[in-house]
Amino acid sequence: MPTTRPRRKRWGKNRKVSSIQHQQYFFFSVNDNGFNPHFGEAFTFNVTVPELALLRLVVMDKDVDNDDFIATHTVPITSLQEGYRHVTLFDYQHHEIPLAAIYVHVKFD
Repeated sequence: MPTTRPRRKRWGKNRKVSSIQHQQYFFFSVNDNGFNPHFGEAFTFNVTVPELALLRLVVMDKDVDNDDFIATHTVPITSLQEGYRHVTLFDYQHHEIPLAAIYVHVKFD
């Protein structure tokens, strides 16, 4: 059974430095539960310019020698709504993967 490890990235423009700011967070790997992994982790992002910020979720298959891409979803921060959401996953050609989704909880402070 493959081990899955989703990654989240957030890009946004930093007003003070006028360059693109990049933050990357990794979930820990879930062994032998590729069909229904539960990560139970929370991440906090400070977004200075939400109109330019994106949230990218990436699912990888962790192997001993390398990590293989499985799926991704990128969404503008301004399109996110608070609450529990199913995020549809797409393959490397941006085709929707049937029945593949990540269940996330979005909260704004």
